[in-house]
Amino acid sequence: MIDNEALKQRYEPAVVQTVNAQRQLLTARFSPCGRFVIAGGFDGVINRWDIAGDEPAAMPPVNLHHAWVDGLALKKERDIAFTADSWGTLVCWPYADDSPQPIWRNEQAHDGWIRRIALRPDGMQIATCGTDRAVRIWSSADGAPLLTLPHEHDVAVIAWHPTEPVLVTGSAYGEVVAWSLPDGKELRRYDAAQLFLEHRLQEVGGIRSIALSDDGRLLVIGGTVPKNGGNVQGVPTLLLFDFQTGELHRTVELGKTSVVYPTDLAFHPDGFLAATVSGNPGTGKLVFLHPESDQPFFETNTLSNCHTVSLHPDGRRLVVNSTNTGSNGNGRNLDENGNYVGNFSPLHFLSIPEEPAGAAEDPAADS
Repeated sequence: MIDNEALKQRYEPAVVQTVNAQRQLLTARFSPCGRFVIAGGFDGVINRWDIAGDEPAAMPPVNLHHAWVDGLALKKERDIAFTADSWGTLVCWPYADDSPQPIWRNEQAHDGWIRRIALRPDGMQIATCGTDRAVRIWSSADGAPLLTLPHEHDVAVIAWHPTEPVLVTGSAYGEVVAWSLPDGKELRRYDAAQLFLEHRLQEVGGIRSIALSDDGRLLVIGGTVPKNGGNVQGVPTLLLFDFQTGELHRTVELGKTSVVYPTDLAFHPDGFLAATVSGNPGTGKLVFLHPESDQPFFETNTLSNCHTVSLHPDGRRLVVNSTNTGSNGNGRNLDENGNYVGNFSPLHFLSIPEEPAGAAEDPAADS
């Protein structure tokens, strides 16, 4: 039996700093070296912070894209970033440089929005997916195209297996497929149909997040079990599958219908899962979940509309990208001069307590 209270006492994080980005951000990640935070924005600008000092220091913004920067992957060797936008442009560039210039650039990597980038664990290849119903594999060194995996529907998420030459893809229609590489053959499917609904004339739901455990045994898919279209309402849900068999191991609900989507997932080195959730304005949270438990052992509602979570290489720090409180999109929030005030993205830096002296080697193990 999992002792959620003991896990909470050991791992409950605290917000130590908050940085307000002037614009809304789609994604934010720690660099593999641990010194930087890189974030892609709705305005097509890439924001960077040097976090080596006591306070995050803003670096010169990077203007390499035309539109929303939703795809982001970082490579440790040579401090390389791969970024992609909603116009289908894919760029490789050095993220630590003061005035970075592209190493290579593909203006039409996809026909439209590139939703995600995933870097293969050996760093030799990247995978991209988008709304053109395709997954593409590229050489990370020079951007040369290697393989295209056609799909029936738009592809929302992708993830490499940590030890096997396998790529997992998830569609807007709740389809999850594992593909062997380099032949591109389908290995197996995972049943995530409950995360999709046809409601009147709308297609609602779909997969929004994906993660594989460090040992590659567990595949986690995040989405909503939709109740209706329009202003989408649905139960934020995680589906935990046995990667090798495709068997559904566990289903975990992360909130009410107004909370809607698990937006991002990350496995901590100690085996638990960090997840961000976002739904209606002012809703959402950060949660920690042990894979063998039906309930999170930690959650906070103070960080509303959380979009991404990234773990620092030291395993003790996190950065969560969210939306400002009081956010709205219909013009009701006006300043004292009657001007519409746009939303922005606070970046919340959190810290997990250091492991106490004499603690067990695996504090997340069954008790």
